[in-house]
Amino acid sequence: MDFADEIIASIWTPKRLLKYFKLIRSKGITRLYWIDQQEIMERCGNDEINANMVATIQNFSGRIHETAVQLAHEAGLEIFVLIKPYECGLLAPALSDDAIKRPHLPVAGGICDRFTSFAKKHPEAMLQRIPVPMHGEAAVLTLLFSAPLVKSGLVRLWASETNCNYQLIEEKSVPAGFQEISFTRPTGKNFFVFQSADLASGNTYEKIISISDTEERPVPFSLGIQPKRRYVPIKSHLEHRPKPCDDGGFKKMGMLFDYFPGIPSGLYTSNLPPNWYFDFANATENALGVSLEINDRIVGFPDPTHPAHYESIRQWVERDLAMGFDGLDVRVSSHSSPIFWRDYGFGSEVRRTRGEAHNQLLRMISKLVRAAGKVMSVHIEDFMYDSTPELPSPMEFFWDYHRWINERLMDEVTAKMIFTDGLLAANFALACECRAAGIKVNTCPFLHNVSQPLVFASWSAQAGIEAFNIYETATVWQADAEGDGIAEINPAMLKQLCRITEIEVPEC
Repeated sequence: MDFADEIIASIWTPKRLLKYFKLIRSKGITRLYWIDQQEIMERCGNDEINANMVATIQNFSGRIHETAVQLAHEAGLEIFVLIKPYECGLLAPALSDDAIKRPHLPVAGGICDRFTSFAKKHPEAMLQRIPVPMHGEAAVLTLLFSAPLVKSGLVRLWASETNCNYQLIEEKSVPAGFQEISFTRPTGKNFFVFQSADLASGNTYEKIISISDTEERPVPFSLGIQPKRRYVPIKSHLEHRPKPCDDGGFKKMGMLFDYFPGIPSGLYTSNLPPNWYFDFANATENALGVSLEINDRIVGFPDPTHPAHYESIRQWVERDLAMGFDGLDVRVSSHSSPIFWRDYGFGSEVRRTRGEAHNQLLRMISKLVRAAGKVMSVHIEDFMYDSTPELPSPMEFFWDYHRWINERLMDEVTAKMIFTDGLLAANFALACECRAAGIKVNTCPFLHNVSQPLVFASWSAQAGIEAFNIYETATVWQADAEGDGIAEINPAMLKQLCRITEIEVPEC
């Protein structure tokens, strides 16, 4: 449960939370994973959503986590705390003008309004951008296609000084047979949007844009692959996410620069560097953003090798353990994903160094959790499969999970699955490896990507996986905006989920 999602729609009280926990327990659920993001939860750029946050925190006298532990136990639930040691904020610029009224940090093309005090106090401990080569002022922007155009097409160039209120600067027809089109940079403009509804050819994110100075030296830039959207809180339980407003799109609101929505595996396969293909026809508003502003660091992503980060996680774990949670689960993916991780360090030596720092972090957390008599759990996510120092990977880490298993750093594994079309050989191999080491496994797919959770759970059981993790509660239930009611927002899925307890896990 990411309680911040529940608070988006309504104000909560301990009484309502207990009612929710009892409902969850009545459906056969025995354990709750409670995501500890209170610092980020306390900061939200939209005034109306923020009011829900403030009122809820007041209703719990500032002790949301401690109260959740007490109420979960009263409802007959185990409750584990889930921490994300690499989420100290959200890289995405704020989606609301209200954010400027509260503390914020600058990012390319905007401000970040959701971050921890550690991220603000220790910018030096965040993952730093690698130095850029010597260059002059940007002079020419070139759009490059993967192949010569079969048909001619029209490209529009929009520009802005501040990543809002974009103005049309120029439009050019690209003849059939051409493979690129160039524009002279408008004086004083730092933010640009290429737009086309006509082109039948795109390119990979890595190769679609080139910017040079007057001496034809490359100039660094940030991409924006989706426009900003202003978000508002919902007023009913019919949907469980904020709804975008129609406010003029990128022309008014601008683009999200150097940000990939979601977890950091999006641009990777198991053996390739970032390789997603940009297609104007499928892009929101047929728009691709380019910013001459670049982030000097990832505002919300700490450097695993920095001693201040290590110490902050130690203190975080000790605080959570003192609250009475039954166990602790470590998840590495976060919402601070740049489009290109390579901009913040890459190569086999970087991956080895970061990977070993993460190993040391897990050893420290495991020692603290077990000394407290609690259960230690670790997320092994499917983007970690086949990880090696020689290949690019999300976050540019070597995810040495075989070592974690061999050292028995955890009592349980949460097998996080982003790709949910079926179980891969690597999923079966992980389950077998863990069982051989006496480590229990639960499967945790992104539920909104699973059309048949009962079937998926059955496959998991056949692989020897002992439990099914519903990720997450806000996909199934949501509190009514008024009163203390809890509504089922996906009854058909819930019906399948309630039958998962009927599945038997075969003996080894």
